[in-house]
Amino acid sequence: MATPRDALLDLRRAASAGLLDLDGSGPASREAVRVRETLLAPHFGAVAWSVPPSYRALLAEHNRLRCHREEDDREREFVLVDEGEFVGLNAELVHMHAGTIRAPETPSPRR
Repeated sequence: MATPRDALLDLRRAASAGLLDLDGSGPASREAVRVRETLLAPHFGAVAWSVPPSYRALLAEHNRLRCHREEDDREREFVLVDEGEFVGLNAELVHMHAGTIRAPETPSPRR
């Protein structure tokens, strides 16, 4: 199984070959990791989690990483967001109470 370090090495090779743009910050500080683990604020209740080892290994390399590529007039991008963006994105999510059951989606009528 590839490690985050292996994946980053592959991305760096692709960037060196001109296949994509790769922009990364320095490593995440302990405080940046702590923010990810403790400052998530759902609309109700609480979130308790720890950064998984593979994510922690990636954060040891970059607190923020942007990988961008254009091919055939199509743009592709992924971003490992920093701790502030992480908390901000979570604030935009819909949080449901435990035990909430969503109704199955109704198929749209055929025309």
